[in-house]
Amino acid sequence: MYTTCEQDIQGLSVEWGDTYRFGIADQWIDVGNKPLLDARYVLRSIADPGNLLDEVGNESEASNAQQACFTVTQAQVQVTAC
Repeated sequence: MYTTCEQDIQGLSVEWGDTYRFGIADQWIDVGNKPLLDARYVLRSIADPGNLLDEVGNESEASNAQQACFTVTQAQVQVTAC
């Protein structure tokens, strides 16, 4: 288990979770040089998409994905339910 979150050490131990403040380095996503159009978006993140990690116990490949939904209206972003 990681007990500190120093500048260069971040991670998770088996069956643990962690939440990081939005201001921590690399907690952003590059969506390109142009503003997003007004629309509803889904951001999906997949850990181990190549299935290279051996998962044991109650772990399943389905637990490797998470999604967040948001809406852009006039350059304003609002997180919404998926």
